[in-house]
Amino acid sequence: MPFLTLEDNTQEVAQMLKQFGGDVMPAGQASMFETARRIADRMSKPGSPIFYPVRWDSAKQMRAFFATNGFGGGIPTVRTDSIPTGWKVNTTSNGCDVVNNQPGSLFVYGDALGKSQSLIHQNRWQKFQEVADDEIDKMNARAERALMDVAAKDGLEMT
Repeated sequence: MPFLTLEDNTQEVAQMLKQFGGDVMPAGQASMFETARRIADRMSKPGSPIFYPVRWDSAKQMRAFFATNGFGGGIPTVRTDSIPTGWKVNTTSNGCDVVNNQPGSLFVYGDALGKSQSLIHQNRWQKFQEVADDEIDKMNARAERALMDVAAKDGLEMT
């Protein structure tokens, strides 16, 4: 029979955190903001040039591209770098957002779930989901180091 025991040490953790005073929250928030900044920095790298034949998502997309003179950017399209430089980290009431509000950025990078990246951009531009997942995986280690630094500053040794 499958069996799982979950134990909660909330009381112990809360008691330990009181020893650190106000230093714990800034240390944790710093690692979160560092993660957001790293995501934005990595995403701001331009993708590689297009390769031919173009991998259109559909014949409709191809017709729209040519009918609108390259979606308004001209043919051949000339990069302005507005999309890769459009990454921002915005502070919210309980954290931060990493966002690119440039038109078309969703189709260049995809979304946080790994969807919506156009075939034209796949394997040339980073996927937002992959970069975010990678940096979030590293965030716990950064937060742990920051908390250990706070503990050391207060004379506590944590292992």
